[in-house]
Amino acid sequence: MQRGMSLFRRALLVLALLTPVSCAQWSTLRIGHEDPALLANRWAVAFTKGDLNALIGVYDRDAIVWGTSASSMRKGTRAIRDYYGLLLAGVPGTRVVLRDTGARLYGGTAVTAGTYVLHGTGNDGRQTATPVRFVMICVKREGAWVVAEHYLSLAGS
Repeated sequence: MQRGMSLFRRALLVLALLTPVSCAQWSTLRIGHEDPALLANRWAVAFTKGDLNALIGVYDRDAIVWGTSASSMRKGTRAIRDYYGLLLAGVPGTRVVLRDTGARLYGGTAVTAGTYVLHGTGNDGRQTATPVRFVMICVKREGAWVVAEHYLSLAGS
């Protein structure tokens, strides 16, 4: 029971350590197809569906992901695919609910940040709700926004 929950919490930690922050002037973003703010939503939907290909499609090919319980960052598509492949297998049926998210535009770079709650089931069968905060550094590649760096950390209750 404790061991299973520990695995779930480690998986959440891995998810939570995924992106650094940038400082600059804030610009107002309009929601639209090319809006970098939509990347967090695409990520959450892909994670909730357990769709590894859609999840990887959110990231740049040279992206960096820093998971909450990871001892090292994951660099590039292969490493990120391996990371999420193991993570999704370890926490099947986990649902991501975004909260308090927003994006700021800095020329060709955007920072999307916020919080979400991971809803899942522990090994003891009890429902869990783990709050996480995140930051995604987004860049435009070939006309589309992608995540270049992603950082996650567990949020206090």
